[in-house]
Amino acid sequence: MNFARWSQLLFSQIRLPLFICLLTLPFALCLGYFALRAADLKKLQERFLFAEQKEKRALKNKLRKEQMIEKHSRCDPFFIDKNLESFVFLQTEREHIASLLRHPALADGKKLEERLRWIDSETNRLLFKEEAIRTSATMTETEEKQLSSVQMDEKDLAKILTLLEGDSIEKKPLTLISDCRIKKTKTPLGQEVFYVNIEFIKREWK
Repeated sequence: MNFARWSQLLFSQIRLPLFICLLTLPFALCLGYFALRAADLKKLQERFLFAEQKEKRALKNKLRKEQMIEKHSRCDPFFIDKNLESFVFLQTEREHIASLLRHPALADGKKLEERLRWIDSETNRLLFKEEAIRTSATMTETEEKQLSSVQMDEKDLAKILTLLEGDSIEKKPLTLISDCRIKKTKTPLGQEVFYVNIEFIKREWK
């Protein structure tokens, strides 16, 4: 039996659905192959995109770090003395007490005068002690610990935190608050103030 007869016999035994499947199989295989290639290409593109975004983030972080180092390498070595330890607290209360003491109807201003003298004294001032100084070739890190608690009102506390955490202050070393303890109390006039104790880390780049 020759090839033509074998082919005729074979195709005569194959049903139509199976015949159609056999005809479409090469096209299905081709489509599957191209679909897999397209999926691989998409994954490759996603990897390139991820790598590009990662590189951009790394460059952005590097630039930010360089800018931070550049800024804090020109800081004032006496920033804490000038801006924190010289800060005078409770000025709103002081003005209030001074106004009351001038009032002619005040019967006894002894306690108010004592409170005013205490506000004007050097007692209620921030004073920090340097501890655990660590030095490298590029940076000096110092732990600053407050020696005793001081009284502040809400406005004072906001200013001190801004001085420590603010990033737009000129010639400021990098300061990171490591501990901040706040206890509420009341003045002789019944106003709320806070006992505050702060510890922070100071970093200065060379």
